[in-house]
Amino acid sequence: EFEPLSEKNPTDLKEPLKLTAFMKKNGWIRITVLDILGRIVRRLEPSPGLTKLEVRDIAPGANGRRIREDELPKWDGKNGRGDTVADGVYVIVFEREYEDGEKEKPYLWKQAVLK
Repeated sequence: EFEPLSEKNPTDLKEPLKLTAFMKKNGWIRITVLDILGRIVRRLEPSPGLTKLEVRDIAPGANGRRIREDELPKWDGKNGRGDTVADGVYVIVFEREYEDGEKEKPYLWKQAVLK
């Protein structure tokens, strides 16, 4: 349901890591990067000040839709302070919540970073 569009794992993150996701109905998606110990490295913002992407164009009764890479925030290998992260393994957490209150189990993607 979720996949990075990067061809490389591990990646050097010279180019931001592009992501894609699937939403089955209208709602929100939040993406957080954690270090291997579970500490928040960065919350990816779809635009400044927004902590989650709102999806509102899925028609009732539709089978959902893939959220395109240009709609989702990309991870540039920086933490919340703007510093480049150290080499290591990071976990990208995708959380989905729908407008009817349903929440799906978070999806976890492991990403190795080597520069």
